[in-house]
Amino acid sequence: MVRGDLLEKWQDISQSDSTRIASISLLIRRYRRFSNDSCLVLLKELVRFCYQTNNDSCIIHGNILLHTTNPNIRGKDTVLDSLETLRPLLPLRSAPDKEAEYYRMLVGAFTRYHQLDSASQYLDKAMQLSKSTKDSIGIARAHMMGARISMLETKLDRADQQFRKASEISTALADTFTILSIENEYLRFLVNHGKYNRAREKAGAILKLLEDDKSKYARSYARVKMRLATIARFEGDYVSSMRIYLETLDFCERESQKEMIVHLKGNIAMVYEQMEDYENAARYAEETMQHFKEVDDTANLLTSMMHLGYVLYQANPQDTMSQHHIKQAYKLAEKLGDQFSMDACQLYRSQYFIENDQLDVGQDILNSIRSNLQFHPIKEVSMEFQVTDLRLLQKQGRCSEAMKVALSALELEGLPSEIEHKQTLYSALYECAKSEGDDLLAFQYLEQYNAVTDSINAEKKQMQFARLNLQHTLAKEQTADSLAFAAEQSILQQQLSNTRFQTKAFAFGGGLFLLLSLLILQQYRKVRKGRKKTEQLLLSEKAHSDALMKEQARVQLKSLTRQMDPHFMFNSLQSISNYVSENDSESANRYLARFAQLMRQSLNYSQVDKISLEDELELLETYLELERLRFGHQFEFEIEVDDRLDLYDIAIPPMFIQPHVENAVWHGIRHRIAEPGARVLLKFDKSEEYLVVNIIDNGIGRRRSQEINQGERPGHQSVGTKNMLKRRELINQLYSRPLQMASFDHGNADSAHVGTRIEIQFPI
Repeated sequence: MVRGDLLEKWQDISQSDSTRIASISLLIRRYRRFSNDSCLVLLKELVRFCYQTNNDSCIIHGNILLHTTNPNIRGKDTVLDSLETLRPLLPLRSAPDKEAEYYRMLVGAFTRYHQLDSASQYLDKAMQLSKSTKDSIGIARAHMMGARISMLETKLDRADQQFRKASEISTALADTFTILSIENEYLRFLVNHGKYNRAREKAGAILKLLEDDKSKYARSYARVKMRLATIARFEGDYVSSMRIYLETLDFCERESQKEMIVHLKGNIAMVYEQMEDYENAARYAEETMQHFKEVDDTANLLTSMMHLGYVLYQANPQDTMSQHHIKQAYKLAEKLGDQFSMDACQLYRSQYFIENDQLDVGQDILNSIRSNLQFHPIKEVSMEFQVTDLRLLQKQGRCSEAMKVALSALELEGLPSEIEHKQTLYSALYECAKSEGDDLLAFQYLEQYNAVTDSINAEKKQMQFARLNLQHTLAKEQTADSLAFAAEQSILQQQLSNTRFQTKAFAFGGGLFLLLSLLILQQYRKVRKGRKKTEQLLLSEKAHSDALMKEQARVQLKSLTRQMDPHFMFNSLQSISNYVSENDSESANRYLARFAQLMRQSLNYSQVDKISLEDELELLETYLELERLRFGHQFEFEIEVDDRLDLYDIAIPPMFIQPHVENAVWHGIRHRIAEPGARVLLKFDKSEEYLVVNIIDNGIGRRRSQEINQGERPGHQSVGTKNMLKRRELINQLYSRPLQMASFDHGNADSAHVGTRIEIQFPI
């Protein structure tokens, strides 16, 4: 839709000077993003009319609108210079409320161009005037503008406080328009800065306010719903996010909210992008871009063009069309004077050249934006820059510099895409440490990389399940619509046939009845076929979703298997360090060899669902020998195996027994290690169709151990215990016959060495 009708609307306004100016100002504000000739002509006509009134307030009003509506009309520097020329016309003592309004307009203009000192100066004046006239709306708006300035200064706590004040003042008013403008902006702040619970509460309050006026405030209602969908998207709940977006899209179509429809489609594209469905993401992004191009909405065209370019790049890093859109977006950003968007475009271009091994070009572009983006106040932007810089340094073989960048980037926390970035960073740290010959450090980074990778794989399975669930929901709705349409057609055909039957001669009744019967039979077959197809689809989807859930359980199980108790890892490394500091190189080497063997076994076994009983026994023996070395041979252990057990034929989940053995050492016999006779016994027996494993210690018992642990660390539950319980739950999800487990006191409950017995039954 072209905005060429603005002049006609202007000419139709035949009211008083002040009313006419206010009306056309509102009209211009509504279309302020558009830069076509009609809007510019209208603005100049407004200023000309304002000068004819010979009224300073009108002159100021018209000039501010002219110079701040769109940077396309006049460049940034010209706008700021023009705003300075308005200073002599202020103050307007005869109308302090109007003067405060103009000050707020100047604050908005200077804030837009990041002239924060001037913005703060005029904000103080606006606040003083609003307070002097007890203008609650003006005070609330001033607090909101102060929050915007604080955000640009990265003073987020202060911004939050100012938003709170604006919200408190506005909600006490009866002015719904003011309440919505402030509450919507506060809601956006909460969402963008990860305060999701508070954002949900705020959204709920706004929706309650609009419950009876959805149509009247359709844009505000749709924006709040979009924020809720965005929260779900940021939290990875893509099905809920898409459901809310589609509900809001349906609402906007009913209310003819064309601009909101386009914004919704852009957000739907983002959901598809995060689900890695780049085909649908590109389709929606291109549709959004074309709309903004048609209506000449330059600011939104820039954003949508950048988004489309990045989606195409993610789908295929060699796609030259992605760079075409990014270049066009850069030109628009340059025309608008939007430095941040220009830098973002350059960052995307550098990624393209680095990925395609044009390193010199990529480095030159990256260096040109380093000062602006490397430590940008928006953490996500800073992270994206540092990851790109890291990729360049890696490809150039500059490992020590790459490690510094990676460690710096790891300090950035609380980002929506934090886990994906961590995978890249730990991978780079592992490769760099390995290339520099630091095997122990490389191993530590490899462990962290594996843990993150497992989490990502589990998340990808969830995304596949979400995508399948979404496709299933859409297909079910489409099938339901088709069946409803078929039923309607059948009814219409029947009604039509009945009408014809009544108006035609009786002699033709038999033929018409036969035709009607054939039509009904045909429709019945179509409906039955549709239902059968739907049932088959549902069965297929259910089978697929069950398979995905099992695969997801396997991925989570492997991830938990890799997470050996950090206490053991730390203490083992500490023991090696002590041997080295005591110059006991023989013990250090022996311990390190055992430790490396255990780590190698645990990494190998964590890749599979089951291992042989022989392999599990070897791992347990290695672990117990390592602990015995660390405790200076102050306890004994024994492993008894029933002769009826086939060690190579029986397979069990890997490393499920080890955490229980570790508990026997650390929470049982450790507290009596100085006394003689401390002992751990492992017994493996066959009982019908089960492998029965007993872990027995003669330590201090469960009750005394719990008392000591609560005294040392109240409320603490070990990582190993939590992982073991979760692993048991996942194993029982995967297999039809459950794994069973129980714990008992072993010996006299009144004895100081009551001991503990853990019994685990594996189905075989």
